[in-house]
Amino acid sequence: MSAGRRGLLDEAYTQFTDLKTVLRTDPALVKFLSSPRIGEEQKLDLLRRVFGERMQRLFLEFLTVLVRKRRAMYLVDVIDAFDLLVEKHKGIARATATTAVPMSGDEEKRLVQQLSVKTGKKIELERKIDPRLIGGMVVSGG
Repeated sequence: MSAGRRGLLDEAYTQFTDLKTVLRTDPALVKFLSSPRIGEEQKLDLLRRVFGERMQRLFLEFLTVLVRKRRAMYLVDVIDAFDLLVEKHKGIARATATTAVPMSGDEEKRLVQQLSVKTGKKIELERKIDPRLIGGMVVSGG
């Protein structure tokens, strides 16, 4: 893959991750963009005002297509699917470690290293605490 294409992929990954954070923080935006009661031009105007300076034109055009095709309600799902494809391409795997108490930094590093060796991939670890666990840890991929 050329450096230009790789750079565009990295930029898309970053911008879509940032957008997903915004959408999860404020689900009202997706509701607004999905509402049949609000005109298309109002939705597009909002996108331009909110994201016009923050996103590259290509990504703003992608959002425009979703709004025009009345698919804005699937935006988070589209971003999640894109993230999975990029992570697969980059050799990244996600894992969730659930423990009764927080892991130390060393425990976390060892776990990530062991998972990386077993999978041959770079591990992105999500940590969860569940005091209902008696001990040990539950690790799941996904």
